[in-house]
Amino acid sequence: MSDFLQDRNQQFTIGAAQGTLGTADIKGTAGVVSLGADPTTGALYVQDLSGVSGTTNIQGSVSVTGGSIAVTAGTIGTVGAVGQVHNAGTIQGGTLGVVSNITNGSIVVTAGTVTVGAIGTIGTIQSGTVSVNTPGTITSGSIAITAGTIGAGTINTMGTLSNLLAGTIQNSGTTTGVGVLTTLTNLSNGTIQNSGTTTGVGVVTSLTSGSLSNVAMLNAGTINVGTISPVPSRMISTIGSVWGTTSGTAGTLIAAPTAGSAIYINDLSIINEGTSTLTAGLGFGTAQQGTTVLSRVAMAGNGGIEKSFPVATTGGGTQAPLVMWTTGSGTATFTASYFVAL
Repeated sequence: MSDFLQDRNQQFTIGAAQGTLGTADIKGTAGVVSLGADPTTGALYVQDLSGVSGTTNIQGSVSVTGGSIAVTAGTIGTVGAVGQVHNAGTIQGGTLGVVSNITNGSIVVTAGTVTVGAIGTIGTIQSGTVSVNTPGTITSGSIAITAGTIGAGTINTMGTLSNLLAGTIQNSGTTTGVGVLTTLTNLSNGTIQNSGTTTGVGVVTSLTSGSLSNVAMLNAGTINVGTISPVPSRMISTIGSVWGTTSGTAGTLIAAPTAGSAIYINDLSIINEGTSTLTAGLGFGTAQQGTTVLSRVAMAGNGGIEKSFPVATTGGGTQAPLVMWTTGSGTATFTASYFVAL
């Protein structure tokens, strides 16, 4: 039998068999190892916990009030629940099931991948970069960016962009509907299908297709039109020159055309055949003033007037005859070059 140690009161103390349990002490011949204890509380000092199977089972709670637990080799298997880790150091591998709350500090991932399921709320990302190698999908909610910059790269699909205060859209692809766009500095590529209301356009370098349906006013500047396609030809039914005379009355120089047609005047002349002053005029209908009058003139004896129109004019009249007239005594001769067209 081994000799157990006794304390100062000649009471047997707790000892431990030297060797492996169930082997070295089976015949009671193993040496005795004293167990150290705290002299104040009697708590045992434990240097090494190692069971026969290599596993030490602890039931209940173990409080570490000071110092640290250092695992220099081996593996910590599955930890059912971790209350609070003040300084985690480095976790080389494995899986963290649920991280409830990180109140301070930072998570630094220098390499590898962090796979995250659903994130409820992200408060503030103070700095750094979020890189997404494989695009995902935001199925609901919204991303509100009150300051800073999105270096977006390529956005495949964007729903509604309420306000873009600054920055550059390099290539918008197809923008199907834009309400009011205050300033568009450069659209290098892509198509604007429908611009809604465009309040101000600086310079339009090239309009390769489509049309401007209504240009209300061109206040200034220059339109470099290049080549203008010929004006579509009109269906001309009559062309020629006429002359006639009248004295103190009105007369028809060209009769009214058929329905839907109009008389187009290229040039005209009026000559006073007498020696007295004479007032004469030529226009569409019997009016002697207004927009339908092509010319009205007071001529001295043997005087006259000739007038040409850069673009043949109808004087605003349709289906109206070309009428000549004089006031006062004397005779005037009227000449006109014209054509009748739809």
